[in-house]
Amino acid sequence: MSQNVFHNPQKHRIIFVEGTTDYCYLSAFKLYFNEREFKNDPIPFTFLPISGLKGNQTNMQKTIQKLHELDNDPIVLIDDDRRSKNKFSEQFKRVNEEMPDSITILQLSSCDENFKQIEDCFSTNDREKYAKNKRMELAMAFKTRLLYSEKDDVVGEETKKNFKKLFEWIKERVKQPND
Repeated sequence: MSQNVFHNPQKHRIIFVEGTTDYCYLSAFKLYFNEREFKNDPIPFTFLPISGLKGNQTNMQKTIQKLHELDNDPIVLIDDDRRSKNKFSEQFKRVNEEMPDSITILQLSSCDENFKQIEDCFSTNDREKYAKNKRMELAMAFKTRLLYSEKDDVVGEETKKNFKKLFEWIKERVKQPND
């Protein structure tokens, strides 16, 4: 069975994420929940990676302009790197505020102060197993295991609860096309 990505803007929104590992984890849980728990009310958004926030103001402005070309009302989910050496998320927010046509930015830590990056949504045990380092190959392997495992014990309840919390938080903040 092949898996294609189609986007119907009348039914759901695109949420741009910083990178491919974020995309893999978020899309894996979205598909997992839609198949197992939310069949009648599926999660109404699609995640797409943007290859990072870029390291300087000019490139950040270009990224924001490109996002406007891809979506009429772009939404980006970003990490909270205020405590790190490279404060790209804070710089990206400032650049966005200065743009004449800004985009919607959702910052993970606004959902839960413990969520600084997507990997923080995993329980300590699950993070050690699946999200210890940001490698695309490991994230893709995790996605395959979560979606195609016959067992329902790939991740613990705390991890599932955290990702559900994140999706509900996004849903509350994102206007759907038919709202």
